Amino acid sequence: MLKSLISLFTDTEIDKTKEERQASVALIILIMYIDNHLAESEAKVLRREVGKFSWVGIENEEYFVNTHMAKVRDIRESPVEIDKYIALYTAKLKSPKAAGNLIRSCQDMVNADGKKHPKECEILTKIREQLSR
Repeated sequence: MLKSLISLFTDTEIDKTKEERQASVALIILIMYIDNHLAESEAKVLRREVGKFSWVGIENEEYFVNTHMAKVRDIRESPVEIDKYIALYTAKLKSPKAAGNLIRSCQDMVNADGKKHPKECEILTKIREQLSR
Protein backbone atom coordinates (compact mmCIF):
# COMPACT_ATOMS: atom_id res chain seq x y z
CA MET A 1 0.00 0.00 0.00
CA LEU A 2 2.75 2.43 0.91
CA LYS A 3 4.29 2.19 -2.55
CA SER A 4 0.96 3.00 -4.22
CA LEU A 5 0.35 6.00 -1.97
CA ILE A 6 3.86 7.29 -2.53
CA SER A 7 3.28 7.17 -6.28
CA LEU A 8 0.31 9.52 -5.87
CA PHE A 9 2.36 12.20 -4.27
CA THR A 10 5.86 12.16 -5.75
CA ASP A 11 6.93 15.25 -7.60
CA THR A 12 8.36 13.10 -10.40
CA GLU A 13 4.86 12.33 -11.64
CA ILE A 14 4.41 15.61 -13.41
CA ASP A 15 1.49 14.40 -15.50
CA LYS A 16 -0.80 14.58 -12.46
CA THR A 17 -2.26 17.91 -11.57
CA LYS A 18 -2.74 19.18 -8.05
CA GLU A 19 -6.48 18.78 -8.60
CA GLU A 20 -6.02 15.10 -9.53
CA ARG A 21 -3.88 14.46 -6.50
CA GLN A 22 -6.38 16.14 -4.19
CA ALA A 23 -9.27 14.22 -5.77
CA SER A 24 -7.38 10.99 -5.19
CA VAL A 25 -6.83 11.85 -1.54
CA ALA A 26 -10.52 12.73 -1.12
CA LEU A 27 -11.55 9.34 -2.51
CA ILE A 28 -9.00 7.44 -0.43
CA ILE A 29 -10.39 9.17 2.65
CA LEU A 30 -13.86 7.99 1.65
CA ILE A 31 -12.61 4.40 1.49
CA MET A 32 -10.93 4.81 4.89
CA TYR A 33 -13.99 6.11 6.71
CA ILE A 34 -16.92 4.40 5.01
CA ASP A 35 -16.84 1.33 7.26
CA ASN A 36 -17.07 3.38 10.48
CA HIS A 37 -13.68 1.96 11.45
CA LEU A 38 -10.35 3.67 11.13
CA ALA A 39 -7.18 1.77 11.78
CA GLU A 40 -4.48 3.99 13.22
CA SER A 41 -2.05 2.66 10.63
CA GLU A 42 -4.36 3.89 7.83
CA ALA A 43 -4.47 7.42 9.22
CA LYS A 44 -0.71 7.56 9.79
CA VAL A 45 0.10 6.32 6.30
CA LEU A 46 -2.31 8.77 4.69
CA ARG A 47 -0.99 11.75 6.62
CA ARG A 48 2.65 10.82 6.01
CA GLU A 49 2.10 10.37 2.29
CA VAL A 50 -0.04 13.46 1.82
CA GLY A 51 2.83 15.46 3.25
CA LYS A 52 5.14 14.32 0.47
CA PHE A 53 3.79 16.59 -2.23
CA SER A 54 3.80 20.34 -2.46
CA TRP A 55 0.69 22.16 -1.32
CA VAL A 56 0.41 25.58 -2.91
CA GLY A 57 -2.35 27.98 -1.98
CA ILE A 58 -4.48 28.66 1.04
CA GLU A 59 -5.23 25.02 1.88
CA ASN A 60 -2.43 23.15 3.57
CA GLU A 61 -2.43 19.37 3.68
CA GLU A 62 -3.72 19.10 7.24
CA TYR A 63 -6.64 21.41 6.50
CA PHE A 64 -7.46 19.49 3.31
CA VAL A 65 -7.35 16.05 4.96
CA ASN A 66 -9.32 17.15 8.03
CA THR A 67 -11.94 18.88 5.91
CA HIS A 68 -12.47 15.78 3.80
CA MET A 69 -12.54 13.49 6.81
CA ALA A 70 -15.35 15.66 8.21
CA LYS A 71 -17.20 15.60 4.86
CA VAL A 72 -17.03 11.82 4.72
CA ARG A 73 -18.25 11.48 8.30
CA ASP A 74 -21.21 13.70 7.38
CA ILE A 75 -22.19 11.80 4.23
CA ARG A 76 -21.33 8.19 4.98
CA GLU A 77 -24.93 7.27 5.87
CA SER A 78 -26.38 8.82 2.70
CA PRO A 79 -25.99 6.78 -0.50
CA VAL A 80 -27.08 9.77 -2.59
CA GLU A 81 -24.45 12.06 -1.07
CA ILE A 82 -21.78 9.36 -1.37
CA ASP A 83 -22.58 9.00 -5.08
CA LYS A 84 -22.32 12.77 -5.54
CA TYR A 85 -18.97 12.83 -3.71
CA ILE A 86 -17.61 10.03 -5.87
CA ALA A 87 -18.86 11.67 -9.09
CA LEU A 88 -17.38 15.03 -8.11
CA TYR A 89 -13.90 13.69 -7.40
CA THR A 90 -13.64 11.03 -10.11
CA ALA A 91 -14.52 13.74 -12.66
CA LYS A 92 -11.32 15.54 -11.67
CA LEU A 93 -9.14 12.58 -12.61
CA LYS A 94 -8.32 13.38 -16.22
CA SER A 95 -5.27 11.23 -16.84
CA PRO A 96 -5.40 7.44 -17.08
CA LYS A 97 -2.30 7.25 -14.90
CA ALA A 98 -3.98 9.18 -12.08
CA ALA A 99 -7.07 6.97 -12.33
CA GLY A 100 -4.98 3.80 -12.32
CA ASN A 101 -2.97 4.93 -9.31
CA LEU A 102 -6.17 5.82 -7.49
CA ILE A 103 -7.65 2.36 -8.05
CA ARG A 104 -4.47 0.68 -6.79
CA SER A 105 -4.34 2.93 -3.73
CA CYS A 106 -8.02 2.34 -2.97
CA GLN A 107 -7.52 -1.42 -3.26
CA ASP A 108 -4.59 -1.16 -0.90
CA MET A 109 -6.69 0.87 1.54
CA VAL A 110 -9.51 -1.70 1.43
CA ASN A 111 -6.98 -4.38 2.38
CA ALA A 112 -4.93 -2.27 4.83
CA ASP A 113 -6.68 -3.19 8.05
CA GLY A 114 -7.07 -6.85 7.15
CA LYS A 115 -10.85 -6.55 6.97
CA LYS A 116 -12.65 -6.25 3.64
CA HIS A 117 -15.77 -4.46 4.72
CA PRO A 118 -18.68 -4.68 2.24
CA LYS A 119 -19.10 -0.88 2.26
CA GLU A 120 -15.45 -0.39 1.30
CA CYS A 121 -15.82 -2.85 -1.57
CA GLU A 122 -19.03 -1.14 -2.68
CA ILE A 123 -17.32 2.27 -2.74
CA LEU A 124 -14.37 0.87 -4.69
CA THR A 125 -16.81 -0.59 -7.25
CA LYS A 126 -18.57 2.77 -7.57
CA ILE A 127 -15.26 4.56 -8.07
CA ARG A 128 -14.30 2.08 -10.80
CA GLU A 129 -17.66 2.54 -12.49
CA GLN A 130 -17.37 6.34 -12.47
CA LEU A 131 -13.85 6.19 -13.87
CA SER A 132 -14.91 3.90 -16.70
CA ARG A 133 -17.52 6.37 -17.99
